[in-house]
Amino acid sequence: MIESGFAKLLIVLATFPEVKLPNPLVKGLKLTYSYEDFEMKKLLFNAIGILSKDPSAAQLLRENHVMPALLYYVKQNQNPGFPDWSAAQYEQLQLHAIAVLASVAPALVDKYLSCQASTLLLVFLEWCMGQDPSFGQGNSFHGTGGRGNKHAQMRYSLRVLRSVVALYDDAVSINLCDQGAISQLLDILKYAADKCKEKESAILLEIQADILFILSVLCENDVHRKELFSCEGIGVLIPFFKMDPRKLYSGLGHNSLLLGALDCLWSCVIGSYIAEDSFIEKQGIFLLLDLLALKEKNLCNIILGILVEFSDNPETTSHMNIWRGKRDQTAANLLIQLWRQEELDLGVRRDKDGKIVDIRRPIATSFQKQQKVIPVPASCPSFAIMEISESIRAKIYSLFCKLGFENLPGLSAKDFVTLAIIQRYIDFKIGEVWSEICAEIKEEFKPVTSDERNLELILKVSENTGKAVIALQNEVLERHLHHEIQEEEKMYKEIQASHTQRELINKSWENFLTWTSNYQALKKARKLQEVLLEASSPKEQIENELEHSTDSPKLHTTYSNFIDSLRVYVRGGTGGMGYPNLGGEGGRGGDVWFVARERTTLKSIREKYPHKRFVAGTGANSSVKALKGEKGKDCEVHVPLGISVLDDDGKQIGELNAAGERFLAARGGLGGSLATNFLPCKGQRRTVHLDLKLLADVGLVGFPNAGKSSLLSKISHAKPETANYAFTTIQPELGKIMYTDYKQISVADLPGLIEGAHANRGMGHKFLKHVERTKQLLLVVDISGFQLSVKTQFRTAFETVLLLTKELELYKEELVTKPAILAINKMDLPCAKNNLDQLMTQLENPQDFLHLLEEEMIPTNTLEFREVIPVSTYTGEGIEELKTCLRKSIDEQAEQLNEEYRKKKLLLLQTSREEQISRSWHS
Repeated sequence: MIESGFAKLLIVLATFPEVKLPNPLVKGLKLTYSYEDFEMKKLLFNAIGILSKDPSAAQLLRENHVMPALLYYVKQNQNPGFPDWSAAQYEQLQLHAIAVLASVAPALVDKYLSCQASTLLLVFLEWCMGQDPSFGQGNSFHGTGGRGNKHAQMRYSLRVLRSVVALYDDAVSINLCDQGAISQLLDILKYAADKCKEKESAILLEIQADILFILSVLCENDVHRKELFSCEGIGVLIPFFKMDPRKLYSGLGHNSLLLGALDCLWSCVIGSYIAEDSFIEKQGIFLLLDLLALKEKNLCNIILGILVEFSDNPETTSHMNIWRGKRDQTAANLLIQLWRQEELDLGVRRDKDGKIVDIRRPIATSFQKQQKVIPVPASCPSFAIMEISESIRAKIYSLFCKLGFENLPGLSAKDFVTLAIIQRYIDFKIGEVWSEICAEIKEEFKPVTSDERNLELILKVSENTGKAVIALQNEVLERHLHHEIQEEEKMYKEIQASHTQRELINKSWENFLTWTSNYQALKKARKLQEVLLEASSPKEQIENELEHSTDSPKLHTTYSNFIDSLRVYVRGGTGGMGYPNLGGEGGRGGDVWFVARERTTLKSIREKYPHKRFVAGTGANSSVKALKGEKGKDCEVHVPLGISVLDDDGKQIGELNAAGERFLAARGGLGGSLATNFLPCKGQRRTVHLDLKLLADVGLVGFPNAGKSSLLSKISHAKPETANYAFTTIQPELGKIMYTDYKQISVADLPGLIEGAHANRGMGHKFLKHVERTKQLLLVVDISGFQLSVKTQFRTAFETVLLLTKELELYKEELVTKPAILAINKMDLPCAKNNLDQLMTQLENPQDFLHLLEEEMIPTNTLEFREVIPVSTYTGEGIEELKTCLRKSIDEQAEQLNEEYRKKKLLLLQTSREEQISRSWHS
């Protein structure tokens, strides 16, 4: 069979002018390119593929120049088709040749390298990314991606690279990397991903999966290659983890693609600090937890292993603590649910509350319990050890060791019951190993009395650990039951109070009916009402009355139910007493921390802690049992996002802008020690001011009655108070603009400003500070102009824009540099069209009209509006256009910030690399 195959092989080789064969069988053979030759070539290519699978034929293939002959087709076809052959026929032969090359290349690696096959394939792949109308005609037998593309060629070429890279030969990897294969493969991966967005196909998904595998092998054991991959690869890798979970069941290959992306993450990112930091900064940990929350059996083990590797990076645990899934699920709750599901699959016995049933072997699986006692050599792992690698429980335990077992948010009583088992996982596993050792010893030997007693003591320790965990679980359940009873009693009291209140209302209504039925009582009430109205009527204003500031120093800014400043007293805990006789040190006093948390207000702090005093716990005294006293309990105060912490002198000492951020307000005192004559020190104490500045994407700025509240109610779900008079809004309002792709933009409606607001005039001046933290400004101007009262001067729409700009500039110059959009409101009024034309002319050439205005009205720097949009909150005109414009402006600003950040990181990376090169050169 090999001889006949060899004869066919020679005929194939003879068709290539580049290959010179001395074999007399083919000398003088006249070659043609008829249809029969075309069909024969296809059969001979298949014969080569069959020969490549026979180990005895490898030398035969090597000696007869099969590799150069097949590589002849790995190139761009400059003149499509040989004589009498169509372009489709040539393309089909090309695909056959490359497909056979994928089978031959692993068997002839040395020949593959000597022919520079990797170089030819990389050049060919670069050409495959272009469009060519003559291609895509003959690949229907190999899968097509449409006329004009070379997806089939790309698919088979990558299959060749994958087949040789899968050998894990260092020579192949070095050869590819030296030619810049990592960067080129990433470009092809981006190309295939972009094509998939247009129309998904199994070929494109297979191409992406092959590239991810090749990159994984190339970067697996080389830190330099991982750093090279991280420059662009992480940005390409992130979208794979954002895949729609429903696509995993489509059958096209999304499941394999996701597994390939996870494998690439493991091989190309983990192990390089630069790559790991870049992945975490792009919220990669959040995406992995989102995938883990799907609870797909084939993904959980891989993702948990990746998270365990990432947990060595300190940023990982903070991201895991911040993550929230559906229904506000936390990472700790998710891991505990996976633990329970794993134990259910493994047949571990638990009671209805999740408590331990078997105190001797609390975490043993049903498979372990069914095994007979079989003594094994010391080098052979037992069932208890093998179970660690086969289940995910060890990985979950490792993650909890990083997260900690205390102060975990979002856990129920059932979660705490399971957490008590997880915390003792290693102790229970050691007990299983000792149990197996005892069983093996008793199976083959009879231990002496002393050894038997020691073995029993060791097993007793494991049982005592199980009993301690059961006691802890019972305590958790009792505490939870007691809390539920208290909640039920509280609800019952609220129902009783509501019933009593209803009775009082009914009685009041009856009294009202009785009172209104008495004519004399009504007459008397009418006279009293007239007297009160007369007394409350405004008197004639005194001429030349002085204006006084409405701002009172050291007075909390409180409007209705809104509080944006609060003064509190904080004191760190006192340290514990030392123990002079034994040199014992007392515990340090607890610290007072401010912790930023969402859905928290200063009003709730004032209501919950009316004395506004926060004192941390005292440190424990040193004693004979514990020479080193424990630290006092910390006091954590949850504050809203956007808090600035000021001391009594008004100096800012801290700032909390993101959820989870912490600020040390008061440090605890040192415990008694030799340095303090064993006397404790008092903790730090001081009075601080919590100053709130709202965090929002867009801030509405305008004069009273400009229609800001009405506009907010139109573009968002907020329902602020609206009316046809000035100063309707007396406290800041926050709204969310919801888009169809679930994008949200927060908008803050601030009370109306008046002229002189920067100097503490009017009511809106106290809220100018909230404008500081908005990303962009939305100025709302009445097209008909503005006049606060009959005693104030009328201002046109153009003058209103300049005055608003002036007030912002005088308060803080940086506000004028923010991106801004101008909304011209009340376009439903009769003269709105003419006024708008005049305003647009003035805004396009402001310098031509500034000489007509007063000097104090003209700002130094004018706002540059990205868009000027006329709207009407009454008719709805321009509302959708405004929402679209806000979305576009916010996205552009975010993209610009991301680009600046990326450039900064690349500059730091280049600088660090130059420093490393410089150090290595000097050394």
